[in-house]
Amino acid sequence: MAVFLKALDEVVNGKPPKVNYAGVRVRKAWGFEYQLFANEHCAVWHLTIRAGQRTSLHCHPNKKTGLVVLKGVAQVSMGISGGSQHLTPGEKLMIRAGCWHGTKNIGTPCWQCQACEYQWHGGIEEVEKAAKEGRRCCPNQRMHLKNGEDLEVLEVETPNDKSDLVRLEDDYGRAGKPYEGQEAMEPFEAPGIDNGYYTKMGDCELTVEYWKGNREGTFGKDSKVVFLDGGVRDHLTGHPVLGPGDVISAKSLAVVVAKFSPLPSTVLEVRVAT
Repeated sequence: MAVFLKALDEVVNGKPPKVNYAGVRVRKAWGFEYQLFANEHCAVWHLTIRAGQRTSLHCHPNKKTGLVVLKGVAQVSMGISGGSQHLTPGEKLMIRAGCWHGTKNIGTPCWQCQACEYQWHGGIEEVEKAAKEGRRCCPNQRMHLKNGEDLEVLEVETPNDKSDLVRLEDDYGRAGKPYEGQEAMEPFEAPGIDNGYYTKMGDCELTVEYWKGNREGTFGKDSKVVFLDGGVRDHLTGHPVLGPGDVISAKSLAVVVAKFSPLPSTVLEVRVAT
């Protein structure tokens, strides 16, 4: 507890120097991560979490976090009580500052028969239904969950500050310790994202564009939109409705834009590849 309280005090009251993460990949106990984008408002990171591994249960006292799954199935724990939810490719979650959370790779749903090694991709409900209907891979079918694929996640942090981290629980002995230092960094040429940028990552497609608040449906109906700058304001009070670092579904954004005033913005659209 003393170590944890010391770490919390250092994050809240200390001002460690900024680190430039361009051109490096940070090795983590659970995999690795690298910075895709950073400006004065927010940063976008790409996380790769190995099969069966998980991040620490941690919080960011001063910054909000957005998560978008690109590949695999994530189990995101929220709070200390143990509540969690699952996210699949194209799904997102916003986490307020100070909220304890952690992400685990629970594997793409892939079932393998222990008798004949036949593999079945799908949910457990589909496996059980097939068995009841007599659709078995072999007479001795015994399905178990196979977990072997990486989990890929986009993490959006606002403000851009890796030192804003307090670890409460960790499988790798890092509770109470700060973010990884220079010893964990290795040269890496990450794809930089800018206006007009397009790429495929995991099971998703990413596009960066300059958005003028079009109401006619610029984005795919199931897309997630990440604001890199700009946002949406209440035209009466001037209060921000959406701002840099916010992640919102295209459907919800259409509703917001119909009621409030959009600002010229740079946005990152994430959609499941077809």
